[in-house]
Amino acid sequence: MMLLAAIFLFSGNSCEPFAIRNATKSKHVPGLPNLKTYVVYSFEVEALDSFAIQEIELTHNNMIHTFLNYSVINKNTQAGFGVHDSVMPICKGTYQISFRATDSSLFESQNDYFKVSFLHKNKKLKTKKIKAIPIGTVIGK
Repeated sequence: MMLLAAIFLFSGNSCEPFAIRNATKSKHVPGLPNLKTYVVYSFEVEALDSFAIQEIELTHNNMIHTFLNYSVINKNTQAGFGVHDSVMPICKGTYQISFRATDSSLFESQNDYFKVSFLHKNKKLKTKKIKAIPIGTVIGK
């Protein structure tokens, strides 16, 4: 069961160009012993205009980890792509964005949150704190 909660990004103004929903995190345990357990953070972005993600900052125990690599899936077409160390323009629409952290203790943490820096019309816009809801553990075979 997924808890559905909409978090509007910027000071409650519903006319803003982005909304983030369904922020979750899941723990992934690989089936092979030589691979590391990791946590996948995922959130949905509804954009009324084209945008780009400049970076994602994950804060845990007062330490900030910056992510430049993430996956994007268009919710309408199910087409997806990965972004690696670059800023890629994304057309308006609804997208599932995910990134992974190799610190598996983040899954149990209640002190972690993330912020997303968007580029929109050559302006940098940063979200407020986004808290991901733990949804379960995936175990590889």
